[in-house]
Formats: sequence, C-alpha cells, structure tokens
Amino acid sequence: MHALAKRALFACQQVDLLLRDDLSLSVALNVSSHGLRLEVQTPLWHSEFVISKGNDLATLAVFIRRAINQEKTIPIRFGSEEHQLGLRRRNDGQVLAEFEHDGAMERIALSTLQLYELEILTQYALHRAFEPPSFAAGNPLPPETATAA
Repeated sequence: MHALAKRALFACQQVDLLLRDDLSLSVALNVSSHGLRLEVQTPLWHSEFVISKGNDLATLAVFIRRAINQEKTIPIRFGSEEHQLGLRRRNDGQVLAEFEHDGAMERIALSTLQLYELEILTQYALHRAFEPPSFAAGNPLPPETATAA
C-alpha cells in the first residue's frame, strides 16, 4: 500500500491534506514543488509555516522515519524565533507538532497514520524539489524513445 500511495501521489502536481479541523485549531497541509506549507488557524491567530529547503525536508523525513520506528529522536524546529514549527517525541512515543506564532503556541499530537502521511508527503516534496525541470511525472516515454532504448 505504501508503494501504491507514493506512486499515485507522485503523479500529482500538488497535494492538500487536512491534519486537524475543529473549533479551536485547524491545520491544513499543502505539498508541492515549493515544499511543505502548513496553514494553522486558531480563534486568535492565523499563520503559515513553510519548509522548502532540501536540507530541512530531509531532516523532517529522518525525524519522522525515526519516530515511526520508535528510534531515538531529537526535537527539531523550523522558522524564525517568533514564528516556529517544532516536532518532538515524548517519552511515551507520542509525537507533538508545536506551532508558535508571536508567543502563542498550539500543540497537536500526531497519530501513527498522520506520521506515515507526513513521511510520504515529505518524500514527495523532496522528489519534486530535486526533479529535473523537464521531467513530467506520469507521462510515458514517446514510442520512438522507448524503441531506441
């Protein structure tokens, strides 16, 4: 299923996913060739957290893989001092996503399924960030190219 999900997603230009939606907190995720963008909305503030550098995406992928495998992880943070996204794993294995905006912080616990979704989407963003500009995902080779090969 993991391979099928990746194959289906990698043919898309962008993916939108709702991580959480309730009255107190809404977290939407958008992934494209520009990286991961988390849009967070609370009753008091609205903010976007973007992870677009290849190094940051790779760090996120490693953190998620280690968290899924219950391996040792260190907390990671992205963004500026007043506008940060952090991920950390508690001693009980639960992974928390922390969104900080101008001193206000919101935390959500990520389920194992959400971690798998984030892992696949992070791989997708890495793939999109490093694909050649002329590459068109999902387009088969023209018959003359396939014959020549």
